[in-house]
Parts: sequence; C-alpha cells; structure tokens
Amino acid sequence: MNIEELNQKISIILSQVREHSVIYNSMAGRLDIVEIVNLIAEPGRYEMVYEPLLLLRTLFAQCPHELKREFVPLLLSLMTLSDAMVIAHAVMDAGGLRRLRPYIENFKLFYVPMCKALDQKLAMESHIFNESDLNWIEETQATLRKSRLNEAQPAPGSPVWWLARLKDRIARVRYLRLKKELFEGQNPEINTDKVSLLSRMEALGFRGKIAEVLEEAEKKLNTATTAFDFKGAMDLVRTAYEETFEDAAKVIANFKNKSIPTGSHFKPFREFLVNQSILTPDEGEVSQKLYNYLSNAGSHALGSAPEQARVERTL
Repeated sequence: MNIEELNQKISIILSQVREHSVIYNSMAGRLDIVEIVNLIAEPGRYEMVYEPLLLLRTLFAQCPHELKREFVPLLLSLMTLSDAMVIAHAVMDAGGLRRLRPYIENFKLFYVPMCKALDQKLAMESHIFNESDLNWIEETQATLRKSRLNEAQPAPGSPVWWLARLKDRIARVRYLRLKKELFEGQNPEINTDKVSLLSRMEALGFRGKIAEVLEEAEKKLNTATTAFDFKGAMDLVRTAYEETFEDAAKVIANFKNKSIPTGSHFKPFREFLVNQSILTPDEGEVSQKLYNYLSNAGSHALGSAPEQARVERTL
C-alpha cells in the first residue's frame, strides 16, 4: 500500500459517514451519552458499533509502519463539517489527540463536533486519556473561556455549553480515578520495589522491551474488567518473566563460555542458572513454581480472576 492507495481507502470509508450516527452501544443497548452527564463507562461495558470508525481503526492497524505517520494528516486534510466528529474519533484512536488543536480552536466551524467527539471518548474510553491529556484538553479551552465568560445561560449545544460539559466530564474522570486509587489501594512498598527492579534491570543490560511489556501489563491491569482482560495481563507478565530468565542465561553463558540452553522457553534457562550457581536450588524451585502459577492461572486458562492478577503483579 502506498500513500495514494491509503488516501483512496480513507476517502471511500468517509463517503459513508453520516451525521448523528450512533457510535457506541452499551452491552444493554443504545446509550444516550449526552443525556447521562456523569457517565464514565468501565472498559468492557460498551462496544463501538459505528462501522466506518471500525474500518478506519482496522485500516490504521494494517498500515505499513512508514504509512502510519501519514494516516492522521490524511484524515485531517479530508475533514468536512459532516464528518468532523468521526474523523476526530479516528485521530484519537491513532494517537493523534494533540493534532486536533487547530480544529478545537476553530469556534465557528469545528469546535462543536470536536467537543462531541471528546465528550464521547471521555465517557466511553476514558482509559486512553492520561492526566497530561486531560490537562491538554482543558488548556485548549482557555481562549474560549476568556472570550465567553459573560454568557450567563449558554444555549444547549453552544460552544460555551460544551465548554462546561467537557469540564464536568473531565472532573468525573478524575474523581473516579481517585476513588479507584483510594478504595483499591496502591502499595507504596511494591511500587518502590517495581521502580528499583526496572532500574536495576536497565543497569544490568536486560532488554528494554521487557520493561515495556511490564508497563503494558500494568496498564491492562488498571483497566481490566473481565476474566479475559485479566488473562491478557497475566500472559504479558508470564512472557516478561520468561524473557528475563532467557536474557540472564544468555549473558552468563557468554561470560562463562558455556552453551546456551535449548528446549522449552523457561525450564532450560532456569536449570542453567541453578547449575551456574546464579540461583540456589531452592530459588530455582520457587522460580519454577511461580512460572507454573503464571501459566496455569493465565495462559493455560480461558480466563483469569482479579485476585490472581493482583497476586501475579505483586510477585
């Protein structure tokens, strides 16, 4: 696929976009996001059902790496008032939130459809926004806030009405995140251990990809709601665990001029580290049992339970 073909495919998909289309359904049926002011849906409790958006997501995922950088600019170059909201969704899906700024600040043309898309995304997929993103959305509203403060009772659907709406939605996201943090708790000792672990692994030369996998598993655990979500997080940790033992074994093998173990992905590396006195026999036995737990509760099961995932994260 080249850029001309990508542009053609995007254009074909956008030709079928219609205004006022339903973007999301809850598992219980259609949701009126505008009417439910405090709605911040849990992951897994909604479904994106709008076909053109699903096609744009799929097209972006199938793009060659060198074309992914062109995806958002192409989308934005094709924006019209009738498809602005859908394009804003697709841009956010492709990681281009900040590329929307000129359109958010275009109060006469694109501001309202941009706000609709932001409001829907915050309500239905709040987990894709970190605190920096929330601050950025608020910052983009600053010009409008200064110029329209005198409007005491803005009409529903007006720019000032949307300004207040997004402010309320962001406040709700922050409230629910704080609630989750306080009720579910964060163990400061484990968090400190995690930072020390990743720092030490980096200093010892373990692949940075392992740390990336652990961070991704952390994100998945924080947004998991179903047994399949927890299983996915546990699969990632098991993979990182395997790769850690493999890296360690390869370094020791090279240092001691020994043959690198072969066979199944974990046991030979664990046995090698025990044979080379990197691990004691007891540590080797505990390591194998932990791996068995990760495998049986994660990758070899159809789904995993939240308490299993929490145990796994701690270990």
